[in-house]
Amino acid sequence: MLTFIHMLTGTIQLWMLVCIGVVSAAAGAFHYAAFDASYAMLVPDSLLPRANGMMQTTWSLSGIVSPALAAFIIGLPALLPPGVALFAKIVALGDGTSLVIAVDAATFFLCVTILLLVYVPSPTRSYLATSGISKPRLWDDVREGALYICPGYVFASLGLIWLLFCMPQLFNPYLLRVEDSP
Repeated sequence: MLTFIHMLTGTIQLWMLVCIGVVSAAAGAFHYAAFDASYAMLVPDSLLPRANGMMQTTWSLSGIVSPALAAFIIGLPALLPPGVALFAKIVALGDGTSLVIAVDAATFFLCVTILLLVYVPSPTRSYLATSGISKPRLWDDVREGALYICPGYVFASLGLIWLLFCMPQLFNPYLLRVEDSP
C-alpha cells in the first residue's frame, strides 16, 4: 500500500523498489513453503496428486496470464476515452503502473480476508512428543523438515552435484569479460 501511495505522489525512488523486492523475495520464500505444506494438510491423501497437479497448473497459468493482465492495466489509461467523467481519474494517471499496484494490493487484502476465514490445520511435531518440550523451537522445526524432505546423504549428493556442475557457471561472466577484452 505504501508503494501505491509513493507511486501516486511521484516520490518513489529506486532504492525503495530494491528494498521492497528484497523483502518480497524473503517473504515469498517462506510463503511458498508454507503454502505447499498447507494444501497438503487440507487435501485427503487420495486426492493429493490431483491437488498437486491443479496447483502446478495454477502457478503456470498465473505466470502466463499475470504479465498480460498487468500490461493491459498499465495501458488502460491510454485506452480509455479522456472526455468521460467516470474515467477521468484513471486517465489522469498517465500510465497504469500505480493502478497495477493498487490492484495487487486489493487482491492481497482479499486473500488475507479469505485466509482469516479458512482453518488450516497445523502438522504434528514429532519431536515435541519424544523430547518433552512444551514450546516449539524454530531450529527444531527446520531440522525436522530438512530430515523429512531429504535424508543426510541426499543433501551431501545435491551439494556435490551443485559444486561440480553449477558452481563453475558462476565464473561465466568473468570468462566472457576476459575473452572480450583486447
